[in-house]
Amino acid sequence: SGDPADDHGHGTHVAGIIAATADNNIGGVGIAYNAKIMAIKAGQYSGILTTVDIAEGIFYAVENGADVINMSFGGYARAQVEDDALATAFAQAVLVAAGGNDGVANVPCPLIGSPMYPAAHPWVLGLMATHANSDGEGDYLTGFSNWDCVPDNGIEYEVMAPGLAIWSTLPDGGYAAWAGTSMAAPVVAAMAVLARTHWPNKSIFSSRFIMGQLAATGEVRQGITPCSTCQPINYHHADALRALTETPKPELFYEEHWLFDDEADNTPNDGDGRLDAGETVDLALVIRNRWGKATNVIATLSTPSGASAADPYVTFSTA
Repeated sequence: SGDPADDHGHGTHVAGIIAATADNNIGGVGIAYNAKIMAIKAGQYSGILTTVDIAEGIFYAVENGADVINMSFGGYARAQVEDDALATAFAQAVLVAAGGNDGVANVPCPLIGSPMYPAAHPWVLGLMATHANSDGEGDYLTGFSNWDCVPDNGIEYEVMAPGLAIWSTLPDGGYAAWAGTSMAAPVVAAMAVLARTHWPNKSIFSSRFIMGQLAATGEVRQGITPCSTCQPINYHHADALRALTETPKPELFYEEHWLFDDEADNTPNDGDGRLDAGETVDLALVIRNRWGKATNVIATLSTPSGASAADPYVTFSTA
């Protein structure tokens, strides 16, 4: 309708964290206070959103030139219509989303866990919320924040940011201190605005480049120990100055693969999706770079004996 009036207050609070006006002696100030906010109303009065409304909102943002899209919402189920919209938006905009406030992991770890979308997508920066300790020092994962249990598995919450007692704007001139990963997400979305302003050329500095600057330059700080047999998990804490002045190294990780042994490919092939003696197969790999920019990357397949040693059982048509 062209009327983004806020029935709930949540959107106004998020927008104020990003872009509340500076130097007017009123209230607070946004992290990227010269940013232009495109207020897109995708939620109902209750605060509930549907995937169709989310997808339409994302497409609207892209069509109208959004450079950063903040999504302080999420759910524990994926929807193709939303995924398609995000994939389209990623070519143009840095995508930032709240990881959720149920104190659970993004995968079962050790027992309970489920990914929050869109934050868990690897092409969306997923936010966990931190708070200072009793002395006001340091940053630690809040008890309510969802968290990333298995690093670099393609289901990711990548970075932490403040999300407890965050003061910001409310409709009709109000202010309040709210808590949640919904408050942590706009902190990083605002940093993305600063980074995109610093590196404006999208043909050279992609959305993924900006994400790397945000997610991999901050100090690694204490996260959680999920169970008695687990190692402590630590995360990068978003740091605006470091995002603009430091360059993270590339980090390449294997994510997943598919094996194709269709019968039409070679006579001994049986199409069961497993590598059997005598078969000639195609292997498709996903190797994802986190985080620094990389060029001339070469991946080589080899057996455990190494690429330089002959293997009596496996022959690579293409290494």
